[in-house]
Amino acid sequence: MKTRFFSRLSLFLMVLMLVSISNYAQDKYQVLKSESTLKVLGTSSLHDWEMTVNDYSGFVTVKSAFGNIDAISDGRFSCKAVSILSKEKLMDKKAHEALKADKNPEIVFTTTSVQLSAKTAAGFSGEITGNMSIAGKTNVVKIPFTGKLIGSDKMEVKGIFPLKESDFGMTPPTALMGALKTGDDIKIDYKIVFVKEAQTAQTK
Repeated sequence: MKTRFFSRLSLFLMVLMLVSISNYAQDKYQVLKSESTLKVLGTSSLHDWEMTVNDYSGFVTVKSAFGNIDAISDGRFSCKAVSILSKEKLMDKKAHEALKADKNPEIVFTTTSVQLSAKTAAGFSGEITGNMSIAGKTNVVKIPFTGKLIGSDKMEVKGIFPLKESDFGMTPPTALMGALKTGDDIKIDYKIVFVKEAQTAQTK
């Protein structure tokens, strides 16, 4: 009797373990640019302004459990400085000069930690801490986000976070003989959709 009992218990525990393992996963997700938007928002002495980032890429590692996000790590994001464009060529020229794009062609962010403050079936939220390199200078920044899973292979994260140009050694651009002066404070408004790496080639 005891032998039969322990045999059944062992079988049950093995099945339970296999079920648990099958419901945990770790996947690399790549940025799906066709479904993402990334904008830089700022102010000036004449009017507010907006620029769009057009050339960027990135990835994160996602651990999931039972269909929900369990942890996010190992993220990296980069964009081409000259791909940040407005509807005005003069504005673009001044912005690229401020970004020192000729010597620092890429803006790069790498994560050091990701804190998930909420994890539910409806979505998740938290804060990413990492190193942001702009115009040749690197600072630690904190980026708040909310997110959700889309189907079985996509993930969306979005949010808005502030930066100061002067923190990166940048001089806010001016134009029109100094009549137009941009503010030091900017905001990054982002909605980034990621797709599982195995699906990238099929969905880009």
